[in-house]
Amino acid sequence: MKWYIDSDPFLALRPFPENPSNQLIEHWHEIVFFTIFFHVIMLIAPIINSKYFGKFYDDLKTNDPMTKINYDIRIVGIIQSTISALVCIPMFAHPQFWENPVRGSYPFAGLIASFIIGYFIWDLIYCCIGYYSIFGIEYLFHAAGALFVFGTTLIPFCQPFLCAFLIFELSTPFVQLHWMFTRSPKGMWSDKLITINGIFLITSFFFSRIIWGVYATIWSFFLCYPQREYYPIWLLPVVYVLNSGFQFLNFMWFSKMIKLAKRTISGGSSKKDK
Repeated sequence: MKWYIDSDPFLALRPFPENPSNQLIEHWHEIVFFTIFFHVIMLIAPIINSKYFGKFYDDLKTNDPMTKINYDIRIVGIIQSTISALVCIPMFAHPQFWENPVRGSYPFAGLIASFIIGYFIWDLIYCCIGYYSIFGIEYLFHAAGALFVFGTTLIPFCQPFLCAFLIFELSTPFVQLHWMFTRSPKGMWSDKLITINGIFLITSFFFSRIIWGVYATIWSFFLCYPQREYYPIWLLPVVYVLNSGFQFLNFMWFSKMIKLAKRTISGGSSKKDK
C-alpha cells in the first residue's frame, strides 16, 4: 500500500500562465487561495467561539475586543496546525524525503509549501503587523522568518524535507487550547480537562520542538551543506540563522511553560496544605 501522495490536483486550476518558469509562478494561485482561506476562517471563527465559549465570548466584543480578536486568531491557528501535522504523514512516507531531500521536488510538496506560505502571509500581515500590540516582536520575527524559510522551498530547497519542520505544529493545537481555556471564566472548563491538555502541550512541545527541532535542524544542515554549490551563497547562512532564532524562541517558550506549570503545581499544593 502506498502511503505517500505525489500529485497536486489544484495545479490544473491555475488561470495563468500556461507554462510557468518557476515553482512560485506555478503555485501562485494556491498561495493566494490559502491566504484568503485563512482569512475566511478568521471571519467564521466567531461562530465557533460563540458556540463553545457562550456569553463570555459574546461580551468580549464590547468589553475586551482585543481578547476577542485573539480568540478568533487561535481558531485559525488550531485549524492550520492540525492540517500541517496531518499532511506530514504522506510527506514522511514519500521516497524523496529519503532519496533527495534537498534538491528534490514533487507536486504535492509544492501544494503543502503553498499552504504554509499562504498561512504565514496571512499571519504576518493580519496578525503580527495588524495586531502588533497583541503579539509583539517575537511573533513578528517568527512569522516573517518562517515565511522566508518556507518560501525557499519553492526554489526548490529542502522541499521534500518540509515535513521535518511542519511536525513542530503537533504542539500548536494544545498551545492554542491552553490559552483559550485559561482565559475563560473559572469553572467554564474542568480542571481535569485543562490539566490533560497541559500535559499534552508540554509533552508534545518538548518532543516536537525541542528534541526533534534541534535534531532536524542539525540533520538538515548536514544534508544541505554538501549541496551548497547549487544555491546562492547567502541562502544557507540566512536560513540557518533564522532556524537558530526559531530554536531560541522554542527554548524560551518552553522555559515559560515549565515555570507556569511549576507555579500552578505549587499553587495547588499550597491550597491542599491549607
